[in-house]
Amino acid sequence: MTPFRTFAPALRLAAVTALMLATGASFASERTVTELLALVRALEAPRGHDDYERRIPIPPPRPLTRMTIGEVLAWQADVRRAGAASTAAGGYQLIRATLERLVRTHGIDRGALFDAAMQDRLARLLIAECGDPGPPLRHPRFADCLAGIWAALPLATGPAKGRSAYEGVAGNRALTDPDTVLAVLAGRTVTLPDGTSRDAPPAVPDSEVLAFGAVRIGRINAAMRGAALAGTLSPSVRDWSFDPYAVD
Repeated sequence: MTPFRTFAPALRLAAVTALMLATGASFASERTVTELLALVRALEAPRGHDDYERRIPIPPPRPLTRMTIGEVLAWQADVRRAGAASTAAGGYQLIRATLERLVRTHGIDRGALFDAAMQDRLARLLIAECGDPGPPLRHPRFADCLAGIWAALPLATGPAKGRSAYEGVAGNRALTDPDTVLAVLAGRTVTLPDGTSRDAPPAVPDSEVLAFGAVRIGRINAAMRGAALAGTLSPSVRDWSFDPYAVD
């Protein structure tokens, strides 16, 4: 646990509230999106929570939402042994190393079902690693961090703005634009173009995800250390001693 675990309860509650606003729980239709999780699923996994990387040579033994987390990890291990470049699975295309890390970090029961509710919880924990989205002025940087998690989301700043952080890797490209992501983060409803939610790109190889993720998390930690020294620390679920999305 990091030295930042002593945040006041009020700060924790504020960060949870901000994150929940950014990752709400409702959407009107397949093409009308009102929250971040629905946007990610529409772009990354058109087949929903049971989707998996299309080139995986070994299909899961049954729908992913009917498997336990331990069973999903075992299946992903078989996929890796079969030589597949990616083990991306579920509505948020989690690779094996990421799923294993989340389970270990947050003490999640491997016997729990990898159902829609659990996948949503895992996605929120990943989003929380980007910190508190804060006011709209900070949303572009927050969106950049999200682009490091999901290849279909575009970078919102810098010379590569509008492009996937994994542009050209395994044929990946951004499947939406920065304005759409920023609108969803601001709580506005957006409508995806026809076909956007039907044609997911090939998954990024696990090795590329891990390499990019190491850089992303390193930058987050550096930013948090700087904020702590400046007295403007913005807490992240990643640094808390509890999981606010756990179900009793």
